[in-house]
Amino acid sequence: MALTDTAIKNVKPKAKPYKLADEKGLHLLVRPSGGLLWRMKYRADGADDQGRPKRVEKLLSFGSYPAITLKDARDHPVCAISGPNEKTETAHPFNTHPE
Repeated sequence: MALTDTAIKNVKPKAKPYKLADEKGLHLLVRPSGGLLWRMKYRADGADDQGRPKRVEKLLSFGSYPAITLKDARDHPVCAISGPNEKTETAHPFNTHPE
């Protein structure tokens, strides 16, 4: 089930960090201090210890809520594709112009 702005505003911190899932790997991390951080899990091509191809799970951070709203997080260019590529991983998250 997708997040709503009302649900985010009613979030209470707990003793341990926990996640509120949205869609396409996007989630909001709720920290014990009360901080809310936008993150996205995705898989990318990588290699294991012997150099064989393997899918590697990665984590991308967008920023904190409310500085980054729910709409901004969903409209993030990386969320529109299956996962970030090399340029979007190293560039600023909201830089939509390739260098």
